[in-house]
Amino acid sequence: MIFRCDAKKQARSKSQDPFNAQKCAAALNYAKGSYKAACNIFLMDPRRLVSRSKVPIMQGTITRMRTHFFNKPSPIPVDVLFGVPNPSFVQEDMEAGKCVRLSPAEPLLAYFEAIADDLTKGDEEVLKAWRDTLVQTSCVFERLTSEDELHKRSLQFREDLGQNFAACRMSAVQKMYDIIGLKERKEATTGLLSCQALSAYYTDGLRFAENSEKITFDFVENALMVHKRMMSNKRCEAIIMGLEDLGTQNPLDSIHKLAKICTKASREDMIEWSLELMVDFWRSGALKSDQLAVRQLDGKQKGANGKGLVDVLVYKSDLLRYILIEWMEPLSWSPSEKALLREVCASIAGFRSKCGYIYNARHLKVASCPDACVTLMMCACCLACLALTVLAL
Repeated sequence: MIFRCDAKKQARSKSQDPFNAQKCAAALNYAKGSYKAACNIFLMDPRRLVSRSKVPIMQGTITRMRTHFFNKPSPIPVDVLFGVPNPSFVQEDMEAGKCVRLSPAEPLLAYFEAIADDLTKGDEEVLKAWRDTLVQTSCVFERLTSEDELHKRSLQFREDLGQNFAACRMSAVQKMYDIIGLKERKEATTGLLSCQALSAYYTDGLRFAENSEKITFDFVENALMVHKRMMSNKRCEAIIMGLEDLGTQNPLDSIHKLAKICTKASREDMIEWSLELMVDFWRSGALKSDQLAVRQLDGKQKGANGKGLVDVLVYKSDLLRYILIEWMEPLSWSPSEKALLREVCASIAGFRSKCGYIYNARHLKVASCPDACVTLMMCACCLACLALTVLAL
């Protein structure tokens, strides 16, 4: 079959020399040595595609890169970076496919997904074109001896790519998980690490891309809090990871925004409520991305009197509880009507599936819901709008 590819087959590229183990070993014989060549990508063990760190890989990023770069047979648009612990590794292990990948996994996964799709179609000419790119992958090998060197080089490589390839940079959540992974690895041998020590690790020689959130003391402190208070909640984690798939369009791609939700909402149930309702409003168009800035969340904008978006959302929760319990209980509606309304309002997702959005409330069509319940929903919407007005004063 045309697509069959022997990992030992030499690459042939018009722009780069093919990989040569002897030349690579010679170049890496020096501290911080490096070697670049056109390689057969199967020199890399596919199992190394997934990093050893805790940083999640986002399917949305893979899909976007695949659509943009690989709608036809094309080479990987960035170098594939490998860390090599010593020159002898080149001779002993490289041909066995045990290179340590340091460059982002997303371009490689997008590349292999595109190839997999064309494999199912079986077009021999297309597969031959893919094979030609496979054996001409631009690879860089660098001598890096310690775990810290490997980790920092991987981070720096991503940041450098982030200047030109926004999809390759780490999101705030990915950086958070990187910090968690580093903390666990270091503390296993050195004991507890402070936020100061962790932030010093990242600021020591690491250059961040202009559009990338810097890992400072405040970032580390907020990342640890968000991981503990927000990501430990399964519903919050699902919402955040759903936003991550939006890549650069994620309106909450900031550790400081997520931390502000945690501190303003305070309790775990209110953190979940505020995050879910905020994202619900944003997805519907009721909130714009610029309304989710840190100042807006915190209530620091002019005239807000310290009451931000999170305060409004928490107030909505309190208002809903009051309506469903204290205000509604004495009313003469039947128990079944009250029970139905409480069921409909038990969750944001459940309410939306039956009632839509508040600015379309006059068009509510709730199956088997009595008129009294629809009237009450209208009242709740009016009271919620009144709450927004009061908090804005």
